[in-house]
Amino acid sequence: MPRSRIQRLLFSRKWRWLSQGERAIGQHLVALARAEQCSFLTLRLAAHHTPSTPRSALYLRLAESETLHARLLQSRGDELLGRPSSLRARADDVFAAQGELGFVAYLHHTGRQRREQFELISSEMVRQGRTEVTELVGQIARDKLRLEQDSLALLLDLAGSKAITERQLLRMRRAEAGRAVRRSGHALVKGLSALCILVLFPLLWVASALLKRSIKPRHGFVAP
Repeated sequence: MPRSRIQRLLFSRKWRWLSQGERAIGQHLVALARAEQCSFLTLRLAAHHTPSTPRSALYLRLAESETLHARLLQSRGDELLGRPSSLRARADDVFAAQGELGFVAYLHHTGRQRREQFELISSEMVRQGRTEVTELVGQIARDKLRLEQDSLALLLDLAGSKAITERQLLRMRRAEAGRAVRRSGHALVKGLSALCILVLFPLLWVASALLKRSIKPRHGFVAP
């Protein structure tokens, strides 16, 4: 099974396991809304950096689509949660860090990932019979497909060749794999730390109790 299929399967299982009940679904929709808001801010920064007026206009158009997604996801999430949420997000200035070619490769790579995620969420919502959420995430998935196509066309134009385009996308995939490994490592360390605490605490408690029982109390005055 290709790695991408494994990732999709794991994401689908994770969403199914975590989305039991309206509040859980609402929390996940709000989290997705914040991710869309982050994309909005990132695209606004790119529109400011690029020397090309047409590309700046494209980034701004895509940014408006992302913030619309954020508001729609937040609104539906708040309804399920029964309380208002915040869309506070932090921008990633990918353009400044990697240049425009790297930014567009990042845009295409993340657009494809998000499109696949929203398609999987839509399938899960169909399974649960939540038509109102299905329609929302299904529309966002279709918008992501257009972003994916537009960003690939722009990447090919900027790169000047298919070979350079493929190298840029491979670099994005490797960077994503590295981040996934680091996240897994941090999670493993935290899990092992928690396990050590759970195992050692009872042992230390038993050892302390045995030590107290083995020490015979002394009565009367004891000279130093």
